[in-house]
Amino acid sequence: MGNTAVMTSLNRPPVYRLIAYVALTGIVCGMVFSRVLLSLSMIVLILNAVISPDLRTHFKQILKSPQWWLPSLVFLQVFISLLNSDNLTDGMNWLTMKLPFLLLPIGFIPLRAISLKHLLILFSLFVLIISASVSFVLIDYYRMHNDINYWRGDVMKTPFSHIRYSLIVCMSIFIALYVFIHTHSIQRFVMLGMAIYLLLFLHVLAVRSGLVAFYLSTFILAVHYTITHKKWIEGVSFAVGLILIPVLAYNLLPTFKQKINYMHYDITSYMSSGDAVDLSDGQRLFSLEMGWKTFREHMVFGVGAGDLIDEMNRQYRDYQDIEISRRLPHNQWLWVAVSSGLFGLILFGAAMILPLWFMRKQMTWLFLVFLVILHSSMLTEATLESQIGVALYMTFYLITLLVSSGEHHD
Repeated sequence: MGNTAVMTSLNRPPVYRLIAYVALTGIVCGMVFSRVLLSLSMIVLILNAVISPDLRTHFKQILKSPQWWLPSLVFLQVFISLLNSDNLTDGMNWLTMKLPFLLLPIGFIPLRAISLKHLLILFSLFVLIISASVSFVLIDYYRMHNDINYWRGDVMKTPFSHIRYSLIVCMSIFIALYVFIHTHSIQRFVMLGMAIYLLLFLHVLAVRSGLVAFYLSTFILAVHYTITHKKWIEGVSFAVGLILIPVLAYNLLPTFKQKINYMHYDITSYMSSGDAVDLSDGQRLFSLEMGWKTFREHMVFGVGAGDLIDEMNRQYRDYQDIEISRRLPHNQWLWVAVSSGLFGLILFGAAMILPLWFMRKQMTWLFLVFLVILHSSMLTEATLESQIGVALYMTFYLITLLVSSGEHHD
């Protein structure tokens, strides 16, 4: 009798939601501190949903809501391109990396009833984690800054890819503002202070992907607010302030100034000479040229996900001085085009763009900000071709989808 009562208690949905909260917290922490923790937390989140007694009911609801299952088309795109690959080892690595696009929506099933209170706690924890990691980065920079040569395009040492780290910092700024808006205790002022702190750090870090994402998101939100509420004076004032921030940063922050100067030097050198050796941005632009050339040779089905590296290396056979880390296309859309052709682009485009249509009546500003941040980075980086990039996209896509869908309750 006692064992039956215990089992009944364990099978109640709140237990599964609690496990899901813990796993989601592990994902948030893992994105910054540990890839092992990130992977394990994803596995726990998915397994927890699979054994949930509400799986069938919620799964049917997900199938009726295309915005929940559309990301799986990214996995399908890579899977189909794998059939066109000779190098199955590399192809399976790319396919495995895309598994969260297929499985994480299932893992979020127990979270569809998350309360606003728990959502704000999770958001606050995320902002605290990012703020703590930023502090460590700044401390490390202070100790080692004399060894960093920003004129050569170097960056601060970050917990992982400085580009994706800047995107996470950018996202955390808006998440802190979301908590600020939805709380009424002293916590809201703590969040506001952290948002300002993270914004200052974003300019000290001076990674262009993060900065472009922030300013583009802010600009779009400002335009939307101005038009919707007809606050023209506030809108113009905000636009002026938005212009002044980078101007002040250029004159007050050496890292920001040197990064801008190096970018100008890098691009003008490449455009005048066509030589990308030892030029960071030049190599990025050259990778786009090589990617476009490869795509034109395999327009319909691409070269296959497994053969992408081999085919790009073939294009570079006459350019041995270009370091291999710059050889893959620095654009997510071009990466998909090269590996999967026009057929893959259709699937990928559906996964990336159609959620906007299905969420057009429910979209919150946080969901819009997320899309702007990630999609702007995809124009200059293959953002989704790393474990961190996939985790960042899918985690915040699904969380902001929960917020926009209004499926959490107060």
